[in-house]
Amino acid sequence: MLVDGGSLARTRRRGDNAGMAGDDGRAQVQLDEDTLARRRRDLGEDHPDTLAAASNLAVSLRAAGEYQAARELDEDTLARRRRVLGEDHPDTGASAAFAIFLRTPRPLLKTLGWVSRRRRAG
Repeated sequence: MLVDGGSLARTRRRGDNAGMAGDDGRAQVQLDEDTLARRRRDLGEDHPDTLAAASNLAVSLRAAGEYQAARELDEDTLARRRRVLGEDHPDTGASAAFAIFLRTPRPLLKTLGWVSRRRRAG
C-alpha cells in the first residue's frame, strides 16, 4: 500500500529544486531516493508514478552535481516511459528533453545561462 499517496513528493517540491546545492541538495536527493524506493516497492518498476519519482530523482541528482548518476537514471526512465507510456506521451517528451539537457556540455550550458535554473534577483 502506498503510504503517502504521493502528497509527500508534491509537498516537498516547493518551487525550484534545481538551484539547490550542498547539504540541501543532498537532503533532496535522499528524500527522492526514499520516495523512489517506496514507489518501486508499492507500485512496481514501470508504474507511471514510479517513473515520475525516478525523473524527480534525476533532477535532484543533477542539481546536487551528480551528473553521471542523473544521466544514467534519466536514460533508464526515458526507455521505460517510451515502452510503458508511448513515444507521444508528455512525460516521455519531458524525459527526452531532460536527457538532451544532461548530454549538453556544461561550458555550453554556462554560456547559455542554463547552469542553474535559479534566477538572480534583478
